[in-house]
Amino acid sequence: MVRSAVTLAGGGDRATIGSCGSFSAGLMALSARFSPSAEEPTEKEIETFNKDRRYVDEFRDWFFSEFGSVVCADVQERQLGRSFNLMDEKELLAFRDFPQVHEKCAQVYTKAAIRVAEILAREENTQE
Repeated sequence: MVRSAVTLAGGGDRATIGSCGSFSAGLMALSARFSPSAEEPTEKEIETFNKDRRYVDEFRDWFFSEFGSVVCADVQERQLGRSFNLMDEKELLAFRDFPQVHEKCAQVYTKAAIRVAEILAREENTQE
């Protein structure tokens, strides 16, 4: 799953107009846990998924609250004070050289990963 999430960075292959990679990766992890596994899910599996969707909604609402948006450029603006067009080579280089960019982006994906882990751990504990 980690390998499949790498190109989500920068709003989906650096497009920045898409969802923040940290948000998208969080959705991937939650979907891997809660989505029906069958190609043709039963009514019970669909009912369970619709009930468990509250965990996905919780993550989305938290992400909005924490970072003001799920859009990469908006999250950059909030974290860095400006956004970068990562598809433009000059902008990409400026982004990479921007002071504290790695620290600020690491804060986003670390907080998102911790939040997803908390949701999964809490859900696991309610299943026992």
